[in-house]
Amino acid sequence: MERPGFGAMPGHRARWAVVVCAGLLGVTPAARAQSPPVAGTAAPSAARALVAGRQVKIEGRGRPDGSFDAVEVVLRNVDRTVKVEGRVTGVRSDRGGLTMMGFEVAYDRDTTFYRGSRAGASRAEIATGTWLEVKGARQGLSILAERVRIKDAPESTEELEAVIERIDRAGTLTVLGRQVRVPSSAAVVDERTGDGVDVSGLRRDDDEQAREPMRIGSRLIIGGRVESAWVEEGNYDLDDTADRTDQWISRIQMLGSAQLTSSIEAYSKVSLNRSALVQDASLISRQDVEVQEAYVMAHRVGGSPFTVQLGRQRFRDTREWFFDEYMDAARVSAVFGVWSVEGAVADGVSAGPVAGRDRKDKRHQIASLSRTLGGR
Repeated sequence: MERPGFGAMPGHRARWAVVVCAGLLGVTPAARAQSPPVAGTAAPSAARALVAGRQVKIEGRGRPDGSFDAVEVVLRNVDRTVKVEGRVTGVRSDRGGLTMMGFEVAYDRDTTFYRGSRAGASRAEIATGTWLEVKGARQGLSILAERVRIKDAPESTEELEAVIERIDRAGTLTVLGRQVRVPSSAAVVDERTGDGVDVSGLRRDDDEQAREPMRIGSRLIIGGRVESAWVEEGNYDLDDTADRTDQWISRIQMLGSAQLTSSIEAYSKVSLNRSALVQDASLISRQDVEVQEAYVMAHRVGGSPFTVQLGRQRFRDTREWFFDEYMDAARVSAVFGVWSVEGAVADGVSAGPVAGRDRKDKRHQIASLSRTLGGR
């Protein structure tokens, strides 16, 4: 995707003047990110919120050495909840506790047992291989269960929920005494609410940033920016005729994100562009509305590891060597341990009349497969 430069070519008498980037609805001027976020991940601001003392729910998979590989990290309001979800690996002979995910879980007379959402289940229903959700209090290396929920079917990922105890230099978290690796492919989702919560999560592209957007209720975030520039170009084509062209360019951009459910999000980015060209005493003006992004994304569809994204969205390879464009598409992605897969069918159906289209407006099939070779 080509972007206009702000410097003059050698021999050109050109000058860019007055470039303004102002916030809308409480949005501060935009900031450049140092690297683009990975497709399908949360904004960099959410990832920066992974600090010691932060409450997190981590979905992922345990490893034989007791560590944990995260698929998704959800930021929660701190309430000191301790919760684990996974498969039972052992049951005490006196039915007074069990082992799961390497944790020793104990019951007391206040422990409540559920079957799904129905209370009144019995500890006698729990056997090796049963999928459980256990909420309670940590006691050393054990968990004293306050609530035990028996699931009718296993989930595709295990869960840990507690506060982050520490983070090492490699970015590995310690949660409930377990080393948790958070790869770049893992989604980081902010579900915190209330005062003092960082809601600067309305950022998708490194070149389209907005800081401190406005939150409306607990599910809607809006933001935007205004840019304006006056351009003076003298003898731009370097011929023998001394000509001059003046141009005024402005853009108003609005962004919105709505959390429709705990796993479904809608996002849009719309720009109102306007320009005026003054050349040889004539004025040529142009105005258009551009829908850059408008999509719905569903995470972990039906409890599976798959994420589905439908609508107008951005496609680019990691270094933008081959493609970088907004297209209408259906995209599916998933993470299986160290493997990440993605497939999409894209079409430029919103790109205007057929006569004015280019290769980007034809049907495309895109697929990728990647494997993480190590922590770096």
